[in-house]
Amino acid sequence: MLASWYDEQGTAADVLHVGELPDHQAVPLPDHLSYELGASLGIPGSTAHRTVFADGPVDGKLVLVHGVLGGVRSLAAQLACWGGAIVLATVRRSSDLDRVDPAVVSHAIALDQEDPAAAIRAYAPQGVDRIIEAALSDNAVAERPVHSEASSTTVMSDGAPTRTGGPQAPAPRLAYSWVSP
Repeated sequence: MLASWYDEQGTAADVLHVGELPDHQAVPLPDHLSYELGASLGIPGSTAHRTVFADGPVDGKLVLVHGVLGGVRSLAAQLACWGGAIVLATVRRSSDLDRVDPAVVSHAIALDQEDPAAAIRAYAPQGVDRIIEAALSDNAVAERPVHSEASSTTVMSDGAPTRTGGPQAPAPRLAYSWVSP
C-alpha cells in the first residue's frame, strides 16, 4: 500500500517492482479485500486510520469528525464507525448536511448555524471522547466546550491560513500529535 512512499514514483504507481523494498513497505492485501479497496487506501487511508486508532480502540466512544465531507475525514468517519464508534460530524454549511452518509454518521452539525458547539453538546451532553481535526487553527476555540473529561484531539494537518482569522497552529510541531484540553 505505501510501497513507494516518499519515492520518486509516488504512491499510486500502476506497476511497482517490490524485490528491493523492505518487507514493511510492501505487505500482502488480505484475501477478503478487493484490489480496488487496497488501491484506494494509500496515504489518505493510512492517515485516516492513524487519526482514528492511534489513541486506542473507539468501540462505544463518541467520535467527532470535523469536515466529514473531506477525503481523509470521510475515511476517518467510516473507519470510526467500522470500529464501533458513534460518529458525530461537522460540515461547513447547512446546505451540505444532506451529503452526509447516515449509515456512517449518527448526527451531523453545520458550522454555519448559530451555536455549533451547543448543537454538539445537545447530542453529547457529557462531551465527545475523540475529535478528528484537520483545521485546528480554525476550530480549537469552538472545540473546547465539546470535550469530555478524558477526550483527545487528533490533528491530521494544519498550517493553512485560517478562515476565522484566529491564531495559526504550527503544522510541523503538531503532525500526528494528540492534544487534550
